[in-house]
Amino acid sequence: MKKIAFLQTIGDTYRFVFVRFLGNLGVTWLPLALLAVLLACLLPSMLGQWLAVMGSFNTANRQHPPLAAFAALGGIYRLLLLLALAQMFIRAQIMTGLTARALGLPGGARFVYLNLGFGFWRVFAAYIAAYLILVAVEIVAMVGFVVAVAVAAGLAHSFGHGSPLVAALLGLGSVVLGAAFAILMLYIAVRLTFLLTAAIVAEGRFDLLEPWETAGGNFWRIVGIGLAVLLPLALLSMLIIVPLEFGALVPALRHLPLPHPHPTPQEAMQTLRMAVEALAGVARRYGLLLLPLYIVLSTLTYSALAGAGAFAWRSVKA
Repeated sequence: MKKIAFLQTIGDTYRFVFVRFLGNLGVTWLPLALLAVLLACLLPSMLGQWLAVMGSFNTANRQHPPLAAFAALGGIYRLLLLLALAQMFIRAQIMTGLTARALGLPGGARFVYLNLGFGFWRVFAAYIAAYLILVAVEIVAMVGFVVAVAVAAGLAHSFGHGSPLVAALLGLGSVVLGAAFAILMLYIAVRLTFLLTAAIVAEGRFDLLEPWETAGGNFWRIVGIGLAVLLPLALLSMLIIVPLEFGALVPALRHLPLPHPHPTPQEAMQTLRMAVEALAGVARRYGLLLLPLYIVLSTLTYSALAGAGAFAWRSVKA
C-alpha cells in the first residue's frame, strides 16, 4: 500500500485553508447560515421540551411523572434526530464542495454554493452508512464490554471473597477494557471516514471499501496529519470563542439566585427557567456577532478536513 505524503499533505492543507480561504468561504457560508437558522428555530422548542421533562417531576405532576417525562423526552429525541440529519446534510454539502475545490474539480458557484447533484447525494449516503456502521460497532463493543465486566465481577465475587487486590484488579481491567474500546472506535472511525469524501468525489462513485483499505496502512500518518492540522485550528477557535462566550454569559447568569443544598422542586424549576431565558437573551443580543465568527471558524475547520483528505488521497493515487 502506497504511503501518504505526510509533510506535503500538511503543507498543501495549510495553503488550502488560508490562501484559498475566500473561495472556501463561498462554499460554506450559505449552508452554515441555513444550519444556524434551523438551529435557531429548533432550539426554543427543544428548551421547552426539556423544561417539560423537568416539570414532570414537579410536585404538581406527581401522579404520573414518568409518563410525562417520557412524552417530553420523545419530543426532544425527534428534534435531535432532525437536527442530526440536518447537520449531516450540511456537512456533506460543504465537504463535497471543498473537496472538489481541493482536487481541482468543478464544484459549483464560487460565492453561492448549494449542490444537489449526484456527487453530493453519494457523499451524503456514504456519511449515513458510515454513521450506522460506527453505531453498530459501538453497540456491539459496549455489549461485549458490559458482559466482560459482569463476568469478571462474578468471578471475583465467587473466588475473590472480597479481597481488595481482586477488586483493584477488576477496576484496572475495566479501565483497560474501556481504553481498548475507545482506541478501537478511534481506529475504525479514522479508517472509515478520513479518505471517504475524497474517494467518492475523485472517483465519482459510492465506495466505502477503497478508502477503508487505503487508510489501513496509513493510520498513524493520518493521526499525525489530523493533529498537525486540526489541533492548532481548535486552539485558535478556543482562544477566540471562549472569552467571547464567557464575557457574554457571565453578566447574563450572575442575576440567578444562588443555589442552596435542598431546593424545592418549584425553586429548581424557577431557576432553570431563569437560566433558559438568560441564555435566550444572550443568543438574541449576540447572535448577529457570533454568526459570522462561527461561519469563519467553521470554514477554517471544514477546509482543513476536506483539504487533508483530498491531498492525502491525491498523494496515494498519484
